[in-house]
Amino acid sequence: MQKDNVNPAHYKQGAMQTIDVMKAKLTTEEFRGHLKGCVLKYVTREKLKNGIEDLEKAQWYLDYLIAFDTNQPFKSHAEIQELLTQQDVLEAGLQDMQNRLTREVGLQDMQHKLMQDGGLEDMKSHLIKEAGLQDLKNRLTREASSENE
Repeated sequence: MQKDNVNPAHYKQGAMQTIDVMKAKLTTEEFRGHLKGCVLKYVTREKLKNGIEDLEKAQWYLDYLIAFDTNQPFKSHAEIQELLTQQDVLEAGLQDMQNRLTREVGLQDMQHKLMQDGGLEDMKSHLIKEAGLQDLKNRLTREASSENE
């Protein structure tokens, strides 16, 4: 997991983040004002201080405000990216398991077909005939070669 400069670990004290304490202590309007103030702060100083990082912080507070106003659970871009990465790893693992299972089931199906209706005996007979034909071809080739000499 990469370092999150937008919402760093030191913002979390114990089980709660600082923003959650503020949300609990401030009125709804005070809390909304705090979020909007942070958006303004980071947008107006971005060219003078941290550039893109400040815009990302402004985005974080704006996303939080939108989630707060719409009663939606908040996930930061970093948290969403981490979840997407975990999902990709899980999907790759599932695909690998599915491929292995498909191969195993394919082998089991082949064994089952060979065991049905004398399939194994038919295969043995075919291989014996094939071997016999090859021997015959080799013998004819040798005979033709010796006649040409």
